[in-house]
Amino acid sequence: MISDDDLFRYSRQIIMPEIGEEGQELIASSKIAIIGAGGLGCPVGLYLAGAGVGQIYIYDNDKIDVSNLNRQIAFSDDDVNQKKSLSLKKTLSKLNPKIQIHSFNDSINKNNIDLHLNNFDIVVDCTDNFETRHLLAEKCYVAQIPMSFGAAVRQEGQTAFFQAGCINKTTGKTDSNFPCYGCLFPKKPADSLLPRCSEAGILGPITGIIASIQSLNVIRFLTNQKVSENLILWDGVSFFEVKIKKQKNCKICG
Repeated sequence: MISDDDLFRYSRQIIMPEIGEEGQELIASSKIAIIGAGGLGCPVGLYLAGAGVGQIYIYDNDKIDVSNLNRQIAFSDDDVNQKKSLSLKKTLSKLNPKIQIHSFNDSINKNNIDLHLNNFDIVVDCTDNFETRHLLAEKCYVAQIPMSFGAAVRQEGQTAFFQAGCINKTTGKTDSNFPCYGCLFPKKPADSLLPRCSEAGILGPITGIIASIQSLNVIRFLTNQKVSENLILWDGVSFFEVKIKKQKNCKICG
């Protein structure tokens, strides 16, 4: 049952027929993990907290640098040298004190992933390296958790919503046709093809564009709306989509 206060707080969402009170209750009862509290993780956290996601878990072991502030919009100059995970938690708590937010000054790796990532409705990948993404994909497939992938550099970005191994909400059965991150990227691309922001540069609005799509997909999935199964690309001028095919020889979901 939604309180009168929450009816007013989320009224601009609830008034939409695609959301309604039932959808808002689904959002409020959800548990989301944000892996990485940087250029993507900050706006994702802000949008999901603003939408009323009931439980948000933040994982990042980095500290805020002044060079982060052009795109990591949850932080200010006063936060420099502070832990990203804790600072993002504080910002989200100010935005919406009615939800539960947990922060971990830790990076996800093969030694702790089984300890940290359990019983989530969605894992939002906001990291910047292939190894962690591949590890998240493996965990999400085994645990039947959808994974929202995002990446941005220079003036370009990409995002996809993976449901490999997940239960189809319509049929109630595991859908074997969904691809995973490993189907799209079976092996690590050359470093020259995956430059980091510190090497190639990044404009803040690019991370905002990709993070907005990630957040929208999370909310749409939680409220039983259709989410694109394609890779969405932004080239600095326009969007286009690429169909992702499930690979039978995928090391994760094949």
